[in-house]
Amino acid sequence: MGTWDFVTGNTSVNEDNSHGTSCLSTIAANMPGTFMGTAPKTSFYLYRTEDVNSEYPIEEQNWVAGMERADSLGIDISSTSLGYFTFDNPVFNYTYATHLNGNSTISAKGADFAAKKGIICVIAAGNEGNGSWHFLITPSDADSVMAVGAVSTAGNVGGFSSYGPSSDGQIKPAVAAVGVNAVVANPSTGQPSFGSGTSYACPNMAGLTTCLWQAFPEVNNMRIITVMQESATRATNPDNRVGYGIPDMKKAFVKLIKQLYTQQSAVANCAVTLQWTAKTDSAISIVVERKLPADLNYSTVSTHSSTGAFLSRNFTFTDDLRSFPTTGIKYRFKMNIAADTSFYLDSMTINFTPRPNLGVDKTVAACNGSTVNLTTQFTTAGLTTIWTLGGNTVANPAAVSASGLYQLIATNNSGCADTATVTVSFSPNVGADKSVSACSGNTINLTTLFVTSGLTTNWTLGGNSVANPAAVGIAGIYQLIATNASSCSDTALVNVTINTKPALGADMATTKCTDSTRNLTALFSTAGLTTSWTLGGNAVANPAAVLTAGVYQLIATNSFGCADTALVTVTNSQQACPGVVTPPNAEQITFSPTDRPVTDILSVLVVRNNAVKVGLYVYNSAGQSVYTYSYQQSAGGQTYSIPMKRLAKGVYYVTVLINDKKAVTKKLFHE
Repeated sequence: MGTWDFVTGNTSVNEDNSHGTSCLSTIAANMPGTFMGTAPKTSFYLYRTEDVNSEYPIEEQNWVAGMERADSLGIDISSTSLGYFTFDNPVFNYTYATHLNGNSTISAKGADFAAKKGIICVIAAGNEGNGSWHFLITPSDADSVMAVGAVSTAGNVGGFSSYGPSSDGQIKPAVAAVGVNAVVANPSTGQPSFGSGTSYACPNMAGLTTCLWQAFPEVNNMRIITVMQESATRATNPDNRVGYGIPDMKKAFVKLIKQLYTQQSAVANCAVTLQWTAKTDSAISIVVERKLPADLNYSTVSTHSSTGAFLSRNFTFTDDLRSFPTTGIKYRFKMNIAADTSFYLDSMTINFTPRPNLGVDKTVAACNGSTVNLTTQFTTAGLTTIWTLGGNTVANPAAVSASGLYQLIATNNSGCADTATVTVSFSPNVGADKSVSACSGNTINLTTLFVTSGLTTNWTLGGNSVANPAAVGIAGIYQLIATNASSCSDTALVNVTINTKPALGADMATTKCTDSTRNLTALFSTAGLTTSWTLGGNAVANPAAVLTAGVYQLIATNSFGCADTALVTVTNSQQACPGVVTPPNAEQITFSPTDRPVTDILSVLVVRNNAVKVGLYVYNSAGQSVYTYSYQQSAGGQTYSIPMKRLAKGVYYVTVLINDKKAVTKKLFHE
């Protein structure tokens, strides 16, 4: 973004020495898969304040001027890989005891002033660990900077890394980063090479610090330094070689999330609303866990996620408390950042007044002219109560005089409520008198005619108690007296009429000729009745002329709706037909006529003592069958008629089969 050479007073900073290039590469290198700095997307101002050909106090002054210029440009973090303790003119040399106390040298004062202006000053601790000087160099001794010592990738301290503390006892260095065989850019080729020194540890740490501060810009510079120290490997046991140790950047990240996290809770309407603010992004989720007093472990009740960049966001979760019988519910918030990183932000205990228990609903009966005090029906001390009837608020629940279903809602100071009802009835009202009727032979259930739930009932007829009011079959005026728990009564009358039902008489049976019809309507007296004839459940189209045998049903109904039923069994019999001969005693088969040719009808008389199957077959002279007839004949005689007039004139043979066996064959002539 800009350059300045404070030694020569121009913008060129490239031709003096390659040290600055190597330091810059540890932050800014951006060669994916080959060499990446610790903050490759950072914007930079590059300043040269050091003259490598000499060592004079003017160079300290140049550095302070550079810091002042950086502050004027709004710089956030400075990385300084230089330091002073001896000069070309020994008169300017510093002593550890006198000058390295954090507030004496010009550069230390400038560093502290820059820190007060909000800049994080990351400064190399020095490479004097193996020399006679031994200690850190200025301005790393300044009390408001982050002095950086050098370690290897294995965490071993570089022998050259300067020792702390400052002469006034400050823990120095503050932290340590890789500066032993650190990867730096080769100034000639730009390819990765290796170099050692706190000069490289310093920009390494400056880049990491930049990334952390970018995530938490709302935190000031000194808090960032403190969190880095608190998250380092020797946070609780600092020494004079690595200070607080090597920072764990993930731990620092988590620590700042926790420090910026806020939460609050509120209980209302029997629910707790948890509100919290936390920094999240699309890869971070927050899980709400709950633990009831009787639980051994927490359980997940809600998960919250977000989209977009890493920002501070507000979250809300409301939990219904109505089903929890005891107070002291604990909640905690778990943040999941990655598959291997999750932690708890905080926990809280919610105390509330559990939902009241009014008990079972109640029923109250009273007499007309009195009132009922609803407020004494339930224990409601310390509760806010609302009584309603039909959705309307009851003006004075201590004295209600109307029957109905009253509802009570009782609410405690946590907004938890319970509901109960009171059914109030005054002087039972069973309703108007009634008239009912039944057909003779049937009964009436008087108990279903009125609503008498919760009442004591007494039924009488003519002053006498009715033994079974659920089944009465005697006409008369019945009286009901219904009494409630307050001994209030109401009376109702029921006029019972018993109507006589039709009397059709006994069932009947009739036999008719197979081919004739029978008039069923003449069998019973049904004048003034509505009749319905059925056969096999199907309506009979014309009961005055039925042809089919079977059991016919008659239902006859009078004007009161009372009905009687009768059955008629109709049997078809060939013997009932004209021309059927009453069989003589001997079995026989005879033909008529026999004394002359047949011109019209050939009659065949079959007489049998037992029921048989009769088959009649007529064949012409060519042996062809021209007529067949089969019949299951009862015991006795049966005459069969063969219509010969339908056949051509000629010679025919008539064969009679009895039970499928030939009994006789008759030759005849048809003219």
